[in-house]
Amino acid sequence: PEMSDYKDLAMLSNLGTNNIENEMAVLRSRRLMDKVVTALDLHIQYFQSNNIQLVEIYENLPFSLNVLKLDEKKLKELEGTQFRVMPDGKENLMIVNLETEDMIRAVLGTPVDLGFANVVIGENSTGGARVFSEETIITFSVPEKISSHYQNKIVLNHIDKNSNVIELVLQDPVKKKAQDIIDQLILEFNRDAIEGKNLIAGNTANFINERLEIINTELETVETGKEEFKENNRLTDIQAESQMFIQNASEYNKRRQEVGTQLELANAMLEYLSSNSKSELLPANLGIEEGGVNLLIGEYNNLVLERNRILGGSTEKNPVVIRLNSRIDQIKANIFQSLQRMRTNLQIAQNDLERQSSSIGSKILAVPSQERQYRGIERQQSIKEVLYLFLLQKREENSLALAVTAPKAKIVDRAYSSGEVISPGFSRVMLGSFALGLFIPFSLIYVKDLMNNKIRNRSDLETLAREIAFVGELPRVKRKEDFLITKNDRSMLSESFRILITNLQYLLINSMDKKKGTKILVTSTVKGEGKTFTSVNLGVTLAN
Repeated sequence: PEMSDYKDLAMLSNLGTNNIENEMAVLRSRRLMDKVVTALDLHIQYFQSNNIQLVEIYENLPFSLNVLKLDEKKLKELEGTQFRVMPDGKENLMIVNLETEDMIRAVLGTPVDLGFANVVIGENSTGGARVFSEETIITFSVPEKISSHYQNKIVLNHIDKNSNVIELVLQDPVKKKAQDIIDQLILEFNRDAIEGKNLIAGNTANFINERLEIINTELETVETGKEEFKENNRLTDIQAESQMFIQNASEYNKRRQEVGTQLELANAMLEYLSSNSKSELLPANLGIEEGGVNLLIGEYNNLVLERNRILGGSTEKNPVVIRLNSRIDQIKANIFQSLQRMRTNLQIAQNDLERQSSSIGSKILAVPSQERQYRGIERQQSIKEVLYLFLLQKREENSLALAVTAPKAKIVDRAYSSGEVISPGFSRVMLGSFALGLFIPFSLIYVKDLMNNKIRNRSDLETLAREIAFVGELPRVKRKEDFLITKNDRSMLSESFRILITNLQYLLINSMDKKKGTKILVTSTVKGEGKTFTSVNLGVTLAN
């Protein structure tokens, strides 16, 4: 289940074995067989004579052959070539080109130019002395030709439709060679799968690294933009500051109301002072917050009450009353001045509060726009961070996948030989020989009979000349025998001539001329066919 994450980047999709036919097609591919031929040098074959025929040798080669340089184009033009390697001294060799009969002298361990390749022939680690005692035929073939040959010979069998097991079968005259080809084919198949997986993982790693650089740059740009946005708008925490703005606006509004109330009280007191008489008391405890004014009002009212009390038993000319009036006028003037000063201060405070309230109001109005912009910046930052972390995770997973080099195909059994001769089979050879022994003579007899244009018996003649009367058959007589009929001869030859005479009499009865007689002509196409034999014995039979 933990491998399912890789499907996000389709990194392990090529390792599925759901479609076994696809894997079998890959195993049959020319590309893999080319790699097998190159790895095992199958295009170079070695043969030695066993006094009957040339037999390919694969193991325990008499010498080692290393190809330094091979020009496949020239080899393809030659369509392969053969060389005979013969000993010519202790460390000298004679190489003969069997096509051109050109002879090349070489020394063990020294490069030799064969025209299409440079090779080095050296001693075999298992027994180099063999090269000096046995002639060896080396065949250089076109690698593509060998690949096509084994590609057509290898057989793949799907053991069970419900399983992913494949059986590989290869028939070859050299048992060890067939085993190595199958093992190498599986090795190349696994290596090709690992290379394909590593190629995907490598491309994925390059893609992830490129995307990480781009995302890192974009993330830095977003964070820089966020920083600049906060600096330009003098923000630290937009949520907290917006709450603070609202709280400050409420406090300023409350303060404005308070200042406005005090200003109205101050105006009312000034108006009252301007209109009232000396004997009237000033209203107290109106809520004026200015402590000095309240003290002056209290002192003023006390003096007015003292003066009015004295006037109850005295006149205006009373020195005490005069002194109290003077004091009352003085305090009233001070109250008036204090109220004016208070009103001025309140007006200044009111203007300042209105200005600050207006500023906070504009900030509050700007909060939604700033919050929207800030949320957009944070959204971009969050997206980039998530994508950056995702790519970092995938890079580690990809590195893990790149480090895992498990083979694609598990080998159930390595290549092995049954130990039995596959071809030619003894029973099949015997049966084929018997059938061939019957077929050849009968075929010759049939063909000979088919091509024979001679007349061999009576049926041949009757078939070819139906309109000609058939009067008799004469046996064949060897030349060394006595072929002349005697008077009382009772042989088959004499009886056949008597039958011939009798049939002639029936045939010529209507054409015989008793006065002149009848002429009979005996003839044939070539000499020696029995004209004299027939004429003499026919005459003797007539005479008898």
